[in-house]
Amino acid sequence: MRDFISLLILWIWAWSSRGIRAARGDVCAARGGYINNDICCLNCPAGTFVKEACSSPFERGVCEPCDFDTYTEHDNGLSKRCLMCIKCRPDEEIVERCNITRNTRCRCKAGSFCLPDQACEVCKTCRKCKEDEKVVAQCTASSNTVCQKRGSTSASTLSAVGVVLVSVVAIIVIIMIIGCLVYRRTSGGMTSSCRKGLCLENGSDLEEVKHNNVNGVVEEGAQIQPLICPTQPVGEDEEDKGLGPSLSNTTASSVTSLPVCTLTSEYCLGHSLRQQLNTLEDEKLRRLVPLNGDDSLKKTFDLFKVVPVMKATVSFYTAYLLCLVLSVVCVVLVVHWNVAYREGFSWDGKITQFNWHPVLMVIGLVVLYGNAAVVYRVPLTWTQDKLPWKILHACLLLLALIFTIVGLCAVFDYHNSNNTPNLYSLHSWVGIFTSALFAAQWVVGFGAFLIPCSPLPLRAFIKPTHVWMGAILLVLSVVSCISGINEKLFFALKKGTNGTLPYNDLPPEAVLGNSLGVVIVALALVILKILSNQTWQRPEEAGYRQLPGDNS
Repeated sequence: MRDFISLLILWIWAWSSRGIRAARGDVCAARGGYINNDICCLNCPAGTFVKEACSSPFERGVCEPCDFDTYTEHDNGLSKRCLMCIKCRPDEEIVERCNITRNTRCRCKAGSFCLPDQACEVCKTCRKCKEDEKVVAQCTASSNTVCQKRGSTSASTLSAVGVVLVSVVAIIVIIMIIGCLVYRRTSGGMTSSCRKGLCLENGSDLEEVKHNNVNGVVEEGAQIQPLICPTQPVGEDEEDKGLGPSLSNTTASSVTSLPVCTLTSEYCLGHSLRQQLNTLEDEKLRRLVPLNGDDSLKKTFDLFKVVPVMKATVSFYTAYLLCLVLSVVCVVLVVHWNVAYREGFSWDGKITQFNWHPVLMVIGLVVLYGNAAVVYRVPLTWTQDKLPWKILHACLLLLALIFTIVGLCAVFDYHNSNNTPNLYSLHSWVGIFTSALFAAQWVVGFGAFLIPCSPLPLRAFIKPTHVWMGAILLVLSVVSCISGINEKLFFALKKGTNGTLPYNDLPPEAVLGNSLGVVIVALALVILKILSNQTWQRPEEAGYRQLPGDNS
């Protein structure tokens, strides 16, 4: 029994001592040291080793520099000697020789490669493309050659380009369908209230036009159709028998007693009125008298202002067609660039997630934004109700804003996943400022022009700034995209990076990126031309209808 108790006490003491030493070792390591004879000594710096340990806690012993062909990369407590440098294999070449703080760096010789995610026991020979294939990516020390058949496009490229093209075409088709529906609806409604291009607001205006039509017939020499008619044919009344030559005087004196006829009465517009005209000896009215006095005459002339006259229609549609073509080219180029040269798209924190950024920003800030800006310039919309086109304008801009926000989320999430700082370049500063200004512009425009209760004086005050800011945002968007493309090419096309040629040698990827920038600039210039041409602006009075709830 006594022996058992002694063993138990010894075991408890050993266990507690071990725990104390372990805890002491953790504390020492946290303070950058190592344990030697239960004393915590500080590590020797990189490039040295411990020749003699310390004799007091938290002091550094004697440190000796590493010998030739040995190294230590970090602070350490190694004793006796440093680590031995590795030797490159015969199929490798030296990238950087060994020194006291860094091991030897080796890589596969030209014409061979080793994948970085696999154990490199031997370098593999690079693939050679066949005669009917072309080199898409050159072989590097860490990747094999990528070949593609000439004249063919990868399935991922075709699918990505197809999806984007279908989306753009769908948006354009939707715009055209909405325009046709609005045009047909408005044209059908105008048949009952419009004559010769003049749209009227009430029944009195319609009556005035009918009067003018009657007068027009008179001017052309046709028979006049007065606005009064007898209740019965003249000559059948007993009191008028025997009047003979005085019939015309009797008829003239009884005009005030005759009932007024409606313009739609076939009787008034028929044979009896022609008889009265003949009775008046074929006299023709030559003088037009306004139905409602001078105010009616002024209103008649004012109506001519609402008839839009499209100047240079052919030149406008040529510019608009060029705008649509350049928009499609922009989308195709930016998608092809990131699929063919930047390995496509993903959302997993890798470099392929970054590729969403240029695609979404170009489509949102340039293509959708620019086409939304020229919606009002299409002559087809001039005689239409402005409200549907105003809503379409806002929806296209909202879609562009969504694309922009998702593109920003893609780049920020990629930077955060790879510990890359955000907003350090001039491109990022201009881009984030443009995006914030775009969001503010959309919110203010929605509040001023689409909320029914917004007063008309507020709209009149904001509109010039809204139009000017729209053009400024397009210019800032182009600057952001061009600087971003240039920055991406500088980063991606460095000498010795992934085996690509440097940017100054103008490899195919550089040509594609530069071409994309040129097309973006050309598209912006066409859009600005359309917006700045005064003869292509929508007349202010054409087809305007107030929002529901407007009292102003």
